[in-house]
Amino acid sequence: MSSDAHKYVDNAINAFTLIKRLSTDFERLKTVASEPTEFVWDREMIYATEEDLIGATMAISRLQSVYKLNTTHLAEGNLQGVIGFPMTANDCYELALILYKQEDPNISRQAAEWFEAALEKLNNEQNENTFTAIEVMTYIVKSYHRSNINLDIKAYAWAEKLLALKPNDRTDYVTNFYKYAVTRNNTNSTEVASWNKYSALCRGETDVPAASSSKLHCWYLRNIPFLKLAPIKMEEVHKDPNVFIFYDVLSDDEFQNIKTIAGPKLERARIVGDIYAEYRIGKSAWLYNNIDVVAKLRQRTADFTGLNISHAEPLQVLNYGIGGHYIWHYDAFDSGQFNKEDGNRIATVLFYMSDVSQGGATVFAQLNLTVTPKKGSAIFWNNLHPTGEIDKKTLHAACPVLYGSKWVSNIWIHEFGHELLQPCSAI
Repeated sequence: MSSDAHKYVDNAINAFTLIKRLSTDFERLKTVASEPTEFVWDREMIYATEEDLIGATMAISRLQSVYKLNTTHLAEGNLQGVIGFPMTANDCYELALILYKQEDPNISRQAAEWFEAALEKLNNEQNENTFTAIEVMTYIVKSYHRSNINLDIKAYAWAEKLLALKPNDRTDYVTNFYKYAVTRNNTNSTEVASWNKYSALCRGETDVPAASSSKLHCWYLRNIPFLKLAPIKMEEVHKDPNVFIFYDVLSDDEFQNIKTIAGPKLERARIVGDIYAEYRIGKSAWLYNNIDVVAKLRQRTADFTGLNISHAEPLQVLNYGIGGHYIWHYDAFDSGQFNKEDGNRIATVLFYMSDVSQGGATVFAQLNLTVTPKKGSAIFWNNLHPTGEIDKKTLHAACPVLYGSKWVSNIWIHEFGHELLQPCSAI
């Protein structure tokens, strides 16, 4: 794919409309082309599917929720100042309909807003569409009412507009349903607080006290003979737990090599139990120590962390596309979930293999910390207390990629081999 093509699909709105045209729109074209015609399509090519379209829609929904993106701006192709192509009424309608069909109260407000955008464009376009204004308005009413947020007043307002267009339809569910606006809130307050914290940190809304930031330092690491010749720039970004960033520890050639090897192996990332989850959207591959570039990177990791990597896991390579994310989680396992021969994950080293145009930060809930990806750097933290218990302050997440693509890799270092390097504290 050319650089221009990559740049085009780096925009979530462009990606959605392209997938739509290669899935639902193309299916309609094939139906028409089944009649006697000279049109021929490549039956061997893998085209976008409905599942791809749903994935692109949910990515846009996720970006809207986290980064507070305006639906009207998105419908015009404006993604946080990055201008793409405007969406049509049909594009907005299809996106809204997919959100509506998820039957999730948490995204029903977005569905209503996209239906509103579709209605506005429908009134301004000359193109023929397969839906009517009355159908769209009905969906707006239903979507606002389904929302967990106190938006029944909006549903009621749209119901009145709808009834004005259908004055004889007094038996319609709308009349009875909205005789009185209903107020309710079924959302779990803990979940809301957790999501709000995640979203705020992803938007960079952090407030680190000056007294804390003034105690943080930067220096050149020269703790072994090799590093005396080629010291590594090291930045302390948090104390207790200690979180460090090491700069220029991965070259562009190494990244390209790793990307080339990992590319064909990438599969949708799973969570513990080898299952898929909506709170982790990305692709991953595992590269082992028998690959030269991986072996060198692992040795370099041992050099700048000072830890033993003989019991470390293979290099995990991850790619997050538009909307790709991983919600709050710990890297260390709960008791009984890890291999007793290697011990738990004592530390995490996360390499940023690419810059990210917008989004994609690593955030820590209890540390009020946001780390923006910088190509060639690595972030490092300990997951466990000296007692072997999980340090609950290491709860972290990967923010959705708003624009561009995010490549990272990580090495999880395990407890065994550190009995003398990091002995347990006296109890």
